[in-house]
Amino acid sequence: MDPLSQSWHLFLDWFENISLLVVLIFLYNYIPDRFFIHRDRIYSVFVGLIFTFAAIMGIFIPWGGTSHPSIGINGVLVPLAGLVGGPVSAAIITVTLVLSRLPLNFVGIDLSDILITIIAGIIGALFYLLRERKILKLAPLTELVILSSLFACITGIVLICNPVHDQNVPPGAQILSVPVIEVAVIIFFGLILLGSVIRAIDRKRDDEYELVAYKEHLEALVQERTAALERTNSLQEATIESTTDGIIVTGLHGEVTGYNSAGASVLGIVDKKCESNQIPDIYSLVCSQVHKPDNLLQCQEKLADYPHEPIKVDLKFQNGSTYELSVTPHRLAGVIIGHVYNFRNITKRKMAEEAIKTVNQKLLLLSGITRHDILNQLTALNLYVQLVIDETTDTGIKEHLYQIDQILKTMQLHTEFTSDYQDVGLHEPVWQIPGDIFIQASAAFKDKGIEFKTGKIEYEIYTDPLLERVFYNLIDNSLRHGEHVSSISLTEYMNGHKLVLVYHDNGTGILPAEKEKIFQKGFGKHTGFGMFLIHEILSITGISIREKGIYGEGVRFEITVPPDKFRPKTEPAT
Repeated sequence: MDPLSQSWHLFLDWFENISLLVVLIFLYNYIPDRFFIHRDRIYSVFVGLIFTFAAIMGIFIPWGGTSHPSIGINGVLVPLAGLVGGPVSAAIITVTLVLSRLPLNFVGIDLSDILITIIAGIIGALFYLLRERKILKLAPLTELVILSSLFACITGIVLICNPVHDQNVPPGAQILSVPVIEVAVIIFFGLILLGSVIRAIDRKRDDEYELVAYKEHLEALVQERTAALERTNSLQEATIESTTDGIIVTGLHGEVTGYNSAGASVLGIVDKKCESNQIPDIYSLVCSQVHKPDNLLQCQEKLADYPHEPIKVDLKFQNGSTYELSVTPHRLAGVIIGHVYNFRNITKRKMAEEAIKTVNQKLLLLSGITRHDILNQLTALNLYVQLVIDETTDTGIKEHLYQIDQILKTMQLHTEFTSDYQDVGLHEPVWQIPGDIFIQASAAFKDKGIEFKTGKIEYEIYTDPLLERVFYNLIDNSLRHGEHVSSISLTEYMNGHKLVLVYHDNGTGILPAEKEKIFQKGFGKHTGFGMFLIHEILSITGISIREKGIYGEGVRFEITVPPDKFRPKTEPAT
């Protein structure tokens, strides 16, 4: 055969074998996903059948004009089938090739052919098992190189020990120089190249499945979160709609962004489905319906000064209704994005308060008249007792009369105390600056030679309007019992989340045994009502007072204010 014909036949051999490999890769790439993902026995059967098909076709397309099935691409396919699909795949292709080479009369069996095929299947399956059981932990390319080298060497040894005799080649000619080297090279590079392509297909499909699985996971997660968000929104909407309070949500500049049915009724919005951007701002809506818009404007000013604190104000609407407006910050991820306006109808409560106030005023008038009459009668009775004492000479009778006189004086003190106590809790608490009230109360003692001092007062407290009476009684108590008081001060400090006001003088102080008793009604050297009245006034808004001074160094009254009953001062107390 001339060189041109040899080249042409060689080209056809290459083309036919490469085409066969392309068909193999195509078929492998389209193994059904449900089998490819799990890599179970069905997958192994598919791999064995595909590689067997290519191997059988390879018998009809021999390499280099030889009829030996292991010299062609079959020397690559058999071990690779075991490596990819495991023992099942290796068994399918090995048995098929061995049976296809057995002659009908079992005469002239080529042992090298059968031996190489069996060894190829065993080696491929062995590498598969070592890899799956994590005994052989190698990189894919390294694994292919070791497998290729091992099988190429074994094949070469078998061919050398049991040479193949082609009918077209004289015995002993070329078998050691050409076929053995050629087979070894084909197996080595063929296994590496085809194995790399198969591994690339595996990686590609695994990545695709992983992406699909991750996508499905994300979609399921999104659906789950969406359903949870819908449930939460539904619950919030149902909760907001079920309340009788009108709720209006606005942006930072007062633009209405949401509201419930009660809120729509308060604002006078007829169409509940009206878009928020078609509604005027909250100020325009409310100011057009209230008697005194200034209250709302003051509320807005406080919002500007204290954006993080809730603001409350009562609004009288033109229809006669009274609403308590509570404005709280609307936060998103800790950032204030607007405000929530809560309108609570307190018309009936205000009417009841007015009725109670009217009744109290009448009772106060009646009690005042009655107290005045009682004091007059006590004064007259005390005068008559004094007259009898002066006129009688009987010592025993005088002793009884003195006791009667003391009883009358006690009755007079109790009656006068009711005049002081009747105003406690009568009026609503207000925000007051303790330092200013302390100075006002000290004005009544300016001629006593006492130095009154206040520290830096930064907070105002929410308490009964009788706060001035509290400081008055404290100062009066210092002067009555302190013996040598020359200085009285008021300071403040923070104790955790609470505010503590400290009243201190430089007098004698209070004995340890009396510290808890001084706030009891009737305890003390004078009337016994002053300190009791202080405790009662402060306790109305949850404020407590305790004496924590050291006897001999003066009194130290600590007035503890709860967190919700003080705030940074802004303006004089109102």
